[in-house]
Amino acid sequence: MRKFAVTLGLVLVVFAPIAGQRPSVAGVWRMERYEGGGSVGPATGQLTLVDGRFSLIYAMTGPEGAPSGRAHAGRYRVDGNALALDVEWSMEHVKGKGSVASNPSTRKPSFELKGNTLVLKFENGAVQQFARIAGK
Repeated sequence: MRKFAVTLGLVLVVFAPIAGQRPSVAGVWRMERYEGGGSVGPATGQLTLVDGRFSLIYAMTGPEGAPSGRAHAGRYRVDGNALALDVEWSMEHVKGKGSVASNPSTRKPSFELKGNTLVLKFENGAVQQFARIAGK
């Protein structure tokens, strides 16, 4: 009985911290859905969250069939139930117009992480859903 109690105690000491940890958003994610925020239509892209750095690249077709795309990169951190994206640069081609900017800004979409699905909800109403490709 004593041996069992010692073994159980060791298991609890080793695994209790792991059980209490929040799952990590770190990894590589494939965009599966994009809704709202003034943009409509099918989208494809990739979000990479590695070592505190992020890059988000995606393309979509608007309601008139015109292609558009965006790319953002910088630092990220988890801030409660928000994913703080400290954007260092961005590029976009929207409505036939391109732009490149290095105007730092921070976006803080709320996020939900369920298994291998990550959903970001932005203040402008946009919702981006991703499926984990690789990572923790």
